[in-house]
Amino acid sequence: MKRLGTRMLALGAVLLMAYGLLRWIDAGGTSVPPQSRAEVERGAELFATWGCPTCHGPHGEGTPKGPELRQLSRYWNAETLATYLQHPERLRKNNPRLQQLAAGYAPITMPSLEALDAKARKALVAYLLTL
Repeated sequence: MKRLGTRMLALGAVLLMAYGLLRWIDAGGTSVPPQSRAEVERGAELFATWGCPTCHGPHGEGTPKGPELRQLSRYWNAETLATYLQHPERLRKNNPRLQQLAAGYAPITMPSLEALDAKARKALVAYLLTL
């Protein structure tokens, strides 16, 4: 009897999560989980205030000054992207793909966002990975 109660409780939790996901999708949810929406919105603000659209376009579409930022998740996860934003030169010097990409935009180089604290960098990364 105790096992049945545990299974029913687990099933109830799964159904509750599925219901929440369906409500979120019905409300126009995107690929961003509801708990991180505020972080993504903060990242979008940082993207704009730090001047990122100047080189990367207002929606990350890229410009003659900087590459497209859409679909960064093909090459980056949150941790490596945050590290790159903090020390772009360091990662670029050891990565042929980044060197080739940067050569197409020379003499402009990606500035370090080291002045952003870790929480702000995390928010910016969360936003960038949704583009």
